[in-house]
Amino acid sequence: MDDISDAGGVAARIGFKYQDHVAASFVLEMIGDPRIVQVECETSDDITRILRFEGREFPEYVQVKTTDRDKNWTATEIASRANKNAPTSLIEKSLLADKHGPGARFRIVTRRSVNASLDEYGIPNQIARKLIPYLDQYDLDRALQDLRAVDVNQLTDFSDFERSLVTVVQPTI
Repeated sequence: MDDISDAGGVAARIGFKYQDHVAASFVLEMIGDPRIVQVECETSDDITRILRFEGREFPEYVQVKTTDRDKNWTATEIASRANKNAPTSLIEKSLLADKHGPGARFRIVTRRSVNASLDEYGIPNQIARKLIPYLDQYDLDRALQDLRAVDVNQLTDFSDFERSLVTVVQPTI
């Protein structure tokens, strides 16, 4: 009798479990943040969040990816097409999920790191998470005032690069 492998099913289940955990974290975040209106699984994208800002709602489409590769994600990998004649890349599939018009946000959640070509895209989120204690989270104008007033020398948990980035952004707001 031929041994039939169920490795594909096991790998898929690992991916679904990771996606479930990401969705659960978004639901928990929604409990404490009135700007998050809704979390959907497997509708327009792996996860879709509906966010409310200044009385307007807009979607955030989230691709959740688990792969066991040892190498970091590259720009080529997320933009490569399985079918050269169709929009099949990770980026294209995510963008095609948008049916709500302007204002949509897109995110990829993954256990793998990114290489230098994508590194800059994760930095704003890392800095934003560190800045949250210094900012009014529910009032953008107040948050921008707070950010202008932040003394970067007091940001002890920031790297020199992160402090320099905040310093560059402050005059523009």
